[in-house]
Amino acid sequence: MGAPPPTAVPMLAAPMLFVAAAAAAPPEPPASASVVLPSTRVTTPPRGGEDPTPVLQAIRALRGGGDADRASALLSQYLRAHPRGVLFEDALVLSIEAANARYDSRSAAVLGRRYLEQFPAGRYRAFALQATQSPAR
Repeated sequence: MGAPPPTAVPMLAAPMLFVAAAAAAPPEPPASASVVLPSTRVTTPPRGGEDPTPVLQAIRALRGGGDADRASALLSQYLRAHPRGVLFEDALVLSIEAANARYDSRSAAVLGRRYLEQFPAGRYRAFALQATQSPAR
């Protein structure tokens, strides 16, 4: 009969770091304010040598190139290397999104439970909870 029809994968609200990277032209700041916008160009690794490159590449692979397998691999690399990293919460929830894009509800559920254990009141709680309740495919 063939593969099941694809289901809609909700897009996550991108963290500010990624919103600025995706914008074609950032708005001009008011003349009276000095605003520093986040960028995808990282000249010095943040906090203790943490490299956000795998997370940024995963976002490009998943949302820009539709390559959920590559995104999952990059996110797993980041999560293992930086278990207390600045982007850990975002990387974990992006991993759920990538699992959904691969139609891997079992992995999405495991990742969703992990998210809820580590971030019980996290900003992506509803998305993680939804992943834990999706039927196995």
